[in-house]
Amino acid sequence: MGLFAISHHTIDTIDWNGGNSSMQSFSLDCPVVTLPTAFMRGRHTVSMLDVLELPELIAKDVDDYVAISCRLLSDQSFYQQMRSLISERKARLFQDKSVAQAFQVAVESICRKKQEVGQKPSGIRPLPLSTINPRIGIAGTDQAMAA
Repeated sequence: MGLFAISHHTIDTIDWNGGNSSMQSFSLDCPVVTLPTAFMRGRHTVSMLDVLELPELIAKDVDDYVAISCRLLSDQSFYQQMRSLISERKARLFQDKSVAQAFQVAVESICRKKQEVGQKPSGIRPLPLSTINPRIGIAGTDQAMAA
């Protein structure tokens, strides 16, 4: 985290972007510029910026990615506004209990569910003996093994 403390802003790696590094950067009010890609691995920081309501830091393409970074360097009021908004809103990322609460509800509902030990799966019926090929006989069937 030491580098984020002295960084002006962070540029997210393209195609495999920040998880912990973005969270660390936001914890220090350091803006992160990101470029979303098709896969989830390239969209973590986008989700964080969506929570922070900072679409200004989400690039539309590579040129925009560079332009946003340059703007943070050259436009002091924009840079300060981003830092201020991150400071005001970062609790949304760090103090969100909704995922933990949903996990707790799921675990409790599964653990409190009455066990259904010994029930056969629905829709599965034993093969009637009348369908067995008489040339093979019952000896080679699962029913013979179970008997």
